[in-house]
Amino acid sequence: MTEVMKEAMKELEVLRKQEERVKTIIFNELADKDGPMLEEGFTIHAKKFSSVEVAKLLGVHVHTLRRWIQSGKLVAETGMGPHGIQIHEWALKEFIRKNREVFI
Repeated sequence: MTEVMKEAMKELEVLRKQEERVKTIIFNELADKDGPMLEEGFTIHAKKFSSVEVAKLLGVHVHTLRRWIQSGKLVAETGMGPHGIQIHEWALKEFIRKNREVFI
């Protein structure tokens, strides 16, 4: 492995650790009943999220998220049209509160 590759691998590991720290902060904020929504791409006053947004935030595939919804673990509105599955902020907070150890 070349020196450039070794350096790139080190930088990648640093980025992974930073990402984990950010996720921990976000989950802690979401689990706090009055905490703000901090993730980039989400507005601070958002009331609903798409399944893609929630899957990205939780670090899971959208199919996993849909299984949680179908099993009743995560409450969501399902509908036709451009918005599809919508997850309320309160439902996401409750889900994270109940399952925090899975994500952190």
